[in-house]
Amino acid sequence: MQSSLQHGKITNLTQTLGIESQEQAKSAYLVALNNVEVCSENISTLKKNLESDCVKLFSQGAGSDHAKAKIDSCVSDLVNTSGKFKDLLQEGLQELNNTSIRPQVKPWISSFLSVSHNIEEEEFREYEANDPWVQQLIVQLEQLMDEFKVSLSPVIYDTLISLMTSLIAMEMEKTVFKCTFSRMRCKPVLRK
Repeated sequence: MQSSLQHGKITNLTQTLGIESQEQAKSAYLVALNNVEVCSENISTLKKNLESDCVKLFSQGAGSDHAKAKIDSCVSDLVNTSGKFKDLLQEGLQELNNTSIRPQVKPWISSFLSVSHNIEEEEFREYEANDPWVQQLIVQLEQLMDEFKVSLSPVIYDTLISLMTSLIAMEMEKTVFKCTFSRMRCKPVLRK
């Protein structure tokens, strides 16, 4: 997984793991993300348990100050390792967002420019209650994210949703700035 991230492609995972299909690679990538999260959490739990056990042992007079310093150093390394796993998870989610979500979302957002924005008062009221473009976007996003919802842990899925939401906000901002606004709706402007 780390090799795939360093090269910037999920598709490299197919070669690295000897996986033949893109779908298998995607599945393996999602499993790897889940495993990285679990490893990070398990390391944190291990650190807490070791610290607790060591405090009990050293309070009973077992071990020297030198042994205590060695154990403290090892426990500190566990914190670093857990942090590396968390960083790897963030990089993996960012890569997933960039390679699997962004290419889908950008055209959906860009389609906002192709929708007629020259509408009358009655249409405006109807769009306020039920905008077809917004409804279509919601359906597309739900379909896209359904696959990830069943494959990722709830924590990772929520983080991915957050990344996707930020992406949508940025893309919508870019798209809206390509529009001029009238009283009812914005109108697309061709820029040179």
